Amino acid sequence: MLINRNKNKNQFLNKIELSTKNSFNNYHSFYKSQHWERYDLRKKLYIKSNLFNFRNNKLSDGLDDQNSLKSIKKNYRKLIKITKKKFLIKNLLNKNIGNLKNFETYEGKILDFGQLFFIYWLYLLKQNIKKTNFICEIGSGYGGFAEKILRNYPGSKYLIIDLPEANFLSSYFLSKNFPNKNILLAYEKKREIIYKSDFDKYDIIIIPPWFKVRGIKFDLFINTRSMMEMDKNIIFKYFEFIQNNISDKGYFFNVNRYFKNTVKKPLKLIDYPYDNNWNTIISQPSFQQRHIRILLTQRSKNPKKSIQEEFKKIKKITEKYFLKEKSNKIPFYINIYYFVKRRIYLGYKYLRN
Repeated sequence: MLINRNKNKNQFLNKIELSTKNSFNNYHSFYKSQHWERYDLRKKLYIKSNLFNFRNNKLSDGLDDQNSLKSIKKNYRKLIKITKKKFLIKNLLNKNIGNLKNFETYEGKILDFGQLFFIYWLYLLKQNIKKTNFICEIGSGYGGFAEKILRNYPGSKYLIIDLPEANFLSSYFLSKNFPNKNILLAYEKKREIIYKSDFDKYDIIIIPPWFKVRGIKFDLFINTRSMMEMDKNIIFKYFEFIQNNISDKGYFFNVNRYFKNTVKKPLKLIDYPYDNNWNTIISQPSFQQRHIRILLTQRSKNPKKSIQEEFKKIKKITEKYFLKEKSNKIPFYINIYYFVKRRIYLGYKYLRN
């Protein structure tokens, strides 16, 4: 049943809370990397009454770039030279959803630190992609970038695949930004499968990673700064999903670190399992985050600038960050702590079932 969210706001909050509890009860721990296990202690926060303040009560920690007002102003001045003022102001938030404390107002709109990166990424996409029908974002966080995409590509259908903790926030954030869009939550599906026909009724579908997707070819896949926090086997699983479910000439927007060491087996960006059918459209450092690479690739049987050739060019940069982050390796006793913690959790879950 579709919901008019202007009349049934409380009912939708109940659905968000119920969907999250259901996902927690059916959690497939395979998809949670060591990086995200450290946030498990926040589980008591995932109740609907905490959503109003989710950007200042620790719920968005790890999913939300926040910084000082000084940093916001400084980076705003730098970004406006790239995108121009009209584009930047147009894409700022209209409301302070989540009750963030550190923000600036420009022409009646809300600017926080994290939005600067979203708007820069959007600027790059708008220069290269004019229209999309189906978009899949893997790792949407609280939905900040999804909000920009949905406003700039009207009519597009949007699938979000993320851990239940993030889906709890994005369901709320996107419902508040788009009260007239119909959103399907995971628990509303009797079977853990999403079909193309589901988008006949819904504009946005939000699911955990263990759901299956059938019969949809996506024009654009997005992953920004979350594959770098996944274990290697999860990244490989997502690449298989992307390369099997992308449309002809579809795009993959990949924004991740050259190297990250907070996961079980650290993986370099140049080791991501792209097949031979990707043409490189954009390859450059991210705005104000030079340790992060932006890659926009397009599906092609005869790529003029293959991603493998691009990886050869950025190999030296990768090695530089590899050596830098390797020197900051997490102490072995921290890794032991999370290993033991996970084993206890899995044992508890087994006995409970």
